[in-house]
Amino acid sequence: NPTMNIGKQVMENITNHSNVSKADAKKQAIHMLEMVGIPDPELCIKKYPHELSGGMRQRVMIAIALSANPEILIADEPTTALDVTIQAEILKLLKKLQKELNLSILFITHDLGVVAQIADRVAVMQDGNIVELEEAKQLFTAPKHSYTKKLLHDHPYYMHRNESKLISESELHEKLVEISHLSYFYPLDRKRVFQAVKDVSFEIRRDEIFGLVGESGSGKSTVGKCLMGILSPEAETFSYDGINLLDKKAKKKNARRLQKERQMIFQDSTSSLNQKMKVERILAEPLEIHKIFSDRKEQHKFLCEMMEEVELQEEQLQVRPPELSGGQRQRVAIARAFAMKPKLLIADEPIASLDVTTQAQMVKLFRHLQREHDCAILFIAHDLSMVRLLCDRVGVMKDGKLVEIGETEQVFEHPQHLYTKKLLEAIPIPEISGEEQSDEETMA
Repeated sequence: NPTMNIGKQVMENITNHSNVSKADAKKQAIHMLEMVGIPDPELCIKKYPHELSGGMRQRVMIAIALSANPEILIADEPTTALDVTIQAEILKLLKKLQKELNLSILFITHDLGVVAQIADRVAVMQDGNIVELEEAKQLFTAPKHSYTKKLLHDHPYYMHRNESKLISESELHEKLVEISHLSYFYPLDRKRVFQAVKDVSFEIRRDEIFGLVGESGSGKSTVGKCLMGILSPEAETFSYDGINLLDKKAKKKNARRLQKERQMIFQDSTSSLNQKMKVERILAEPLEIHKIFSDRKEQHKFLCEMMEEVELQEEQLQVRPPELSGGQRQRVAIARAFAMKPKLLIADEPIASLDVTTQAQMVKLFRHLQREHDCAILFIAHDLSMVRLLCDRVGVMKDGKLVEIGETEQVFEHPQHLYTKKLLEAIPIPEISGEEQSDEETMA
């Protein structure tokens, strides 16, 4: 609840389920926050949700759930929106609490890598039915059902091993974007500022997909917004296709071109698409603003072709976003961006909220469209597995700084920075490790 401080929200659950005084409830709340690894819980109880990071808020939710001393904890996609290192911390915490409190956990997720790290037994669901139910070790080493095999095959860990040869190396074409010593400051109040991006330098070539990875709050999205012209940064060099983006006159002179050639896809397709408009209207709006077509029939034909390109049906032009699935809505957002024939596409966490099979489809779609439309893509993500599968080069950001940059395989196989190594170690792999197997045998 954004209007209540953390202490009240934890205490509310305690007082609802046990006859304790307010003072005792406060002590229990502090103890619960301490148990889930919140630093300085006495201070935390006075804070509001917006003052905590995503990982800290998730820890508070776990504390609230555990404060009623449950026998079973139902965790519904508890790590989906978290970056890979915070996800690893939450999974480690849940396993620790499960053992300490003798707790049963029903862990609901679409990420098989996460399942491999936390589950003793696994049920696989398809179309409302459980199609396979096995011990985790058995399921990951010898899956029986075709749908389970497909889920494993579509996981980026296996897709990379099986299909990495299909992804060609980026050719050394000329630069489309040049950035050197870029910084951006968010104003906090009249006197204070927060530096979100610190002295970042990189380039994007015309024909490549460049990945930008890092934890939440590392400055990735801010860099993307600067490139889109949403934010105005400070920089030594900041150019797009020969246009100096630091020069206000040059930006004004090329405003229409910049608006058309730079497109962005956001993480949340629900908020980025007008829920009251039909899909055809959503796709047609930017075309009409830029006067791409003079004939409505030609425009409709073009939109039908775009729907086919993103693997949607022509009839779906006449539906509204709430009638589509999350993956279908994101395909509409992708179609809207590519309909403008951009030279630069900025994709900000475009597949983070999708299930693994849909993510795999999206990765193939991005690669296909990038080749067909001959554009560059800045792919912002915290899912390193997908970045490895999709991107030609990758940059790693931490606390606003670019700490490592290089060819994707080079960075993944031979990381140089300690932070990059930490990110890679935190990637959940859909395999049962030897250590986990021995734990399982001990439990048996």
